[in-house]
Amino acid sequence: MKHQPHFGKATPAREALQTRMLIADIFRVVQILDSEIAAEEEEARAFDRSMVGYPMLARTLAARRDNLTDTIAALEQRLPVSPESVILRASVADCKNSERPQRAAEAPGPLTSGSNPWGGSTAPI
Repeated sequence: MKHQPHFGKATPAREALQTRMLIADIFRVVQILDSEIAAEEEEARAFDRSMVGYPMLARTLAARRDNLTDTIAALEQRLPVSPESVILRASVADCKNSERPQRAAEAPGPLTSGSNPWGGSTAPI
């Protein structure tokens, strides 16, 4: 099998387009990871990474997401400044800088005697 020779190097515009496409693909993966992390946190009712009961899968996915957002930032530095890249950089920065709200107040506390998880009174009828 004979390989076809390449006809010159890629133009800067083509390289920028490929880099933008790669950034967009990685950004979609980051969004998917965010939703998977949220689902794991919701299932475990643990929303703080420092909690012992925080799911290991969510920790792993969060580390992967953080690495991907760092990769996006590194790729963006290679791009020339354009209106599209400014919008994309802002959306990635929002994603990276947004801290998950502490939802520990939403999680139910331990049941104590006399408490009813469905509301209402537990007094005998």
